[in-house]
Amino acid sequence: MIFVVSTASMLAMGLDMISGASASASCLGNVGPALGVVGPNYSYAALPALAKVWLTLGMWLGRLEIFTALILFIPTTYKRDTFLE
Repeated sequence: MIFVVSTASMLAMGLDMISGASASASCLGNVGPALGVVGPNYSYAALPALAKVWLTLGMWLGRLEIFTALILFIPTTYKRDTFLE
C-alpha cells in the first residue's frame, strides 16, 4: 500500500510511470539508483523538493519497517501507567 501511494504521489508531482515507480521501490527497498530520470546516470536532484521529502519518508519507512515507524507515533507507548508506581 505504501508503494502504491508513493508511486501515485510521484506521478502527481510530474514524474513518468517508470521513474515514479522505480524511485518509490528504490527508496522503500533502500537499494540505490532507480530507473528513468533518477537512474544511475542521473540523480534525485532534478526532483521537486516535496518529492525528495516524500521519498525520504519512504526510505525511513523502508528501513524501519512500518510497525516500528507506527510505534514511534503512538502516544500510549510513552505514557507511564499510574498503577505501576
